Amino acid sequence: MGLASHVLALTVWASLFAAVAPRGARADVLVALNKAEGTASLIDVETGAVAATVPTGQGPHEAAASPDGRTVVVCNYGGREPGRTLTVIDVLGKRATRTIELGDYTRPHGVAFLPDGQRVVVTSETSRKLLVVNVETGEVERAIDTGAPLSHMVALSPDASTAYVASIRSGSVSVIDLRSGELVKVVPTGAGAEGIAVRPGSGDIWVTNRQADTVSVLDPESRTVVATIDVALTQEEKDKGLGLQTPDGQRLA
Repeated sequence: MGLASHVLALTVWASLFAAVAPRGARADVLVALNKAEGTASLIDVETGAVAATVPTGQGPHEAAASPDGRTVVVCNYGGREPGRTLTVIDVLGKRATRTIELGDYTRPHGVAFLPDGQRVVVTSETSRKLLVVNVETGEVERAIDTGAPLSHMVALSPDASTAYVASIRSGSVSVIDLRSGELVKVVPTGAGAEGIAVRPGSGDIWVTNRQADTVSVLDPESRTVVATIDVALTQEEKDKGLGLQTPDGQRLA
């Protein structure tokens, strides 16, 4: 089994926290982002020990691991001043290898690696763009309009040809063709569309609408909402804004 299945990424608010690995966990390395400190902790899941703490930019919010698990890219969202950088971390070397400047594309947030392991897609909340960034060269290869304000999180279709971007302010999902670099459709889902995930196998898109207290399910072929699920959430659950599925696609958290 390659390293790709052995890296997880997690964001935490506090600078001190406890990481507990479930028995039989597949992950060997947990990358936890410390928003307040502006660092990333690399944790040995088997022992729970922090193997290294790596500096990032201010306010790291989201991270993604490359397909081979050797590289993690961190979005530095910023604080009072908007962030505009990505930090690239060498997992095996336990160090940051470069900082990628995004220029006018500020407040980077959602991030996902493309299958080639050399590029990531990144949302820029303030510019309403989905960026395609070359991790090796640091170049922003494309900036694709999402057609919606506060573009927050991103998920990829199983073949990575399509990106789905959840935009909080408009309560919608932007469907983007990554091959042509064009916005295909903006699909209204519900107030506060935030967390987003693609179900393995079927490719259905699941979206948590935080303010509406609903979960929307989109069909990837028709690109329409085919189901809306009412969910009763506590305030604590609302604050988490989660949208993650288990690997078998049977559970949504």
